[in-house]
Amino acid sequence: YERLGDAQTADRVYALSLERYPLAQTRFNRAVLYWQRDPAAAERELEEALRLEPGHADAARYLEVLKRRRSTRR
Repeated sequence: YERLGDAQTADRVYALSLERYPLAQTRFNRAVLYWQRDPAAAERELEEALRLEPGHADAARYLEVLKRRRSTRR
């Protein structure tokens, strides 16, 4: 649904998936969904992905990008 441009449905499907299988990759995918419209939510999802899987390289990399952006805006 995300690739089809239906962010609302994608978000619902990710939420349902997380209820059954709380996977770091799903948290990461959700962060990508929130990236432009809600960076704070993206950051929370990335942090949760790293809590679930501390070695998730993409989550760590993108979380660092968000933190750097936030620190330069101050």
